[in-house]
Order: sequence, then structure tokens, then C-alpha cells
Amino acid sequence: MAWLGSPVLLDQYSYDWSNPRQAGSSTPPLRTQSSPVPPVATTVTPVQLSERSASAPQHSSPLCRSPSISLVDDTPEMEFKLWCASHYVPPSLTEDFAACGAHALILHDIPFDDGRSKCVALLAEDVLESLPLVPVKLPPMDPVPSLPFRIERASNLSGTRVFASCDLDAGALISVEPPLSVLPLALPSLTPSPFDAIFERMDPDVRQIIEGTTDKTLRKRRTLAEHILRTRGICIELRGEHGRIVGHTAFFLIASQVRHSCSPNAAYVWDSKTFTLTLRAGRPIAADEEITIAYVPLMRPRVARQLILRSSYGFNCTCPACMLPVADSVRSDQARIELSKWWEQSVSFENWLADDDQPRDALILAHVRALTALDAEGLFAPRAKHLK
Repeated sequence: MAWLGSPVLLDQYSYDWSNPRQAGSSTPPLRTQSSPVPPVATTVTPVQLSERSASAPQHSSPLCRSPSISLVDDTPEMEFKLWCASHYVPPSLTEDFAACGAHALILHDIPFDDGRSKCVALLAEDVLESLPLVPVKLPPMDPVPSLPFRIERASNLSGTRVFASCDLDAGALISVEPPLSVLPLALPSLTPSPFDAIFERMDPDVRQIIEGTTDKTLRKRRTLAEHILRTRGICIELRGEHGRIVGHTAFFLIASQVRHSCSPNAAYVWDSKTFTLTLRAGRPIAADEEITIAYVPLMRPRVARQLILRSSYGFNCTCPACMLPVADSVRSDQARIELSKWWEQSVSFENWLADDDQPRDALILAHVRALTALDAEGLFAPRAKHLK
């Protein structure tokens, strides 16, 4: 959920194919254990380093550039773990950060049509001009006898958590809400602190509620305002001039209190046209089960997810996926990387139907294997229609 450590900036997981030490080993070692996504027989032609195009994606494995529906065969577990670690390249800062001083930032109140609430935003002028008409019209909500969630405080210091108050089906609506604050993901050095300035412009009752949601045990050398907005902000995208997409972090009254899991049961969708964020169940959620979302890209290996969470949010994840034994963790990493590359390289139904060289059941088996891997990892498809 927040700032420089957000998925918007850190979704750059890549393998270092240009590293001279890795020459001759540009594909992962083969595993002996059964792959969670069994391979389809195919001929793979490795891409030589000299053939690497400057415009080609720098995070794509040569094995995954093939037209193969499945991605990786089986590998010895520790070899695969070491291979993942040695090929991980920390992401570089994006163009947003390099250009963050090129646009004047304006502190602005965005009112909502209910007449009772507002969003305090620090935005570039071109982004501010592209927002919906002010006041922002909130979407109508059907009255419900009771909310599908409840918010509980874990302790005086460790903040709040959100739990399902009833059984929720996959796709069930949990909340629709506008942000209470918005600011760019990448900020130049500003004095006074933009975080404190945003907090000071919030309504006192809203500010008091927000201050009570934070986990004060994670606060390190930051003002309370900066700590909350960095660690509890959710990444959204807004448009600037010429269609420029700019990453921002936004604080929401409900969604920002939902905690992280590497196998979450809910997901959110941001709609810049209505200026609202919708939170839905990604899979069935039982009553009294904690509602969780992902703060980081879920298809990254555990070591990469932990790195982002520690550096950006200040905590070590203890979700079930991160507490697996070493051997199971390696298999989990392999499954997630395979799923990620499969989504990037998967063959469309039309292309599969038109390609006589593809086995007739290849696409069906590939989807079945992907669903099996998703179920084993406690994940759901990010493109699922019920999340839109």
C-alpha cells in the first residue's frame, strides 16, 4: 500500500541476464520435484545474450519468451532458490521519481457531494485539472441491514484489523469509498513536511480516527502523519497532461485498515472516473475471517516480497505463505514465477485454435494446471471478472 515501496514502483522484478557470472546459465536449473504447473512438451530455443534487444523487456526469461504454454520444468530446490536470489535485480526508480520536481504541487481540498467529507490532495496542476468535476459525486449505495465487515483494534499499539461479519462469496462487495488523502508516490524534498500539511487540513474527527488505526510499533524516525500515509496508503493512478499516468498513494477510511497477506482473500479496484476504490472478496471468506489484501506483487519469490515489505512498510510478513518450511517455500516460489510468466506469455484461444502445431488439449490443460497452482498458493486470478 504505499509510497516508494509500492507495487507501482517495485513491480520491476527481473533476472540479470547481462551479468557475466551468469553467462551460460541463463535458464533456471532443472528441478527434481514435481512442478505445480507441469510442462507441456515443446521445443525451446534459448535466446543468446548478444541477441538481447535494448527494447525487449528486461525481466523476461529466455525460457519464457518461447511460445510454450507452460514455463519451467523441475529443478533441485536449493539450486532453484540460489538461482532466484542470484538473478534478482533491485528495481530502479521510475520516470515519475526523476521528474517529480518538474511539476508544481498544489495542496487542495476536493469536496464530495455529501457535503460532509473531503479529500485533502497534494497534486501537480495538470493532474488536478484532470480530476472529475468538483464536488465529486459519490456512487449511490443500496441500504444494507448490516455491514459485511467489522473493524477491530488488536491492541493500543498495533492498530486495527478488518474481519468479515458474515460469510462472503467470491466477488462480494465489501466497500466502495473515495480517498481521504492523495499525494504523489514520488516526492521531492519539501519543507514543511507535506504529510503534516495534509494532516493539518483534515477534519479533526477524521484525523482522530486515522491516528487510531496505525500500528505504532512500526513507527521509525517519522512523524505520525508520515508514518500513516506511507505505510497505510494504497497505490492509485491519476492522469496528467497528454495522458501521462502518475502513480499516487491514497488513504481510505476502510480499505487502508485492511492488512497484508501474500495469499490474500480480497482485492481492490481503483476507478479514476468516479474517484472511488472498490474492495471485493477475491474468494469465499468465512464469517470472522480476517480480510486481507496484497501490498506487494504476489508472483515474486518470498525473499523479494519480504525485502519490499521490510524496506517500505517496516514489518516482516508472517502470513502462511511466508512461514512455509524451506523446501515448501522454494516450490511456492517456483509456482508463483511460473504463474506470472504464464499470464504474460499465455496463448489466446484464437491463436491456439488457428495453430495446427499446438496439441488440441494444450490450452485446456494449461488453464487446469494454472487453476491448480492458484488453489495450492491460496491465490485467485487477478483478472477474474468478479473483481472488475
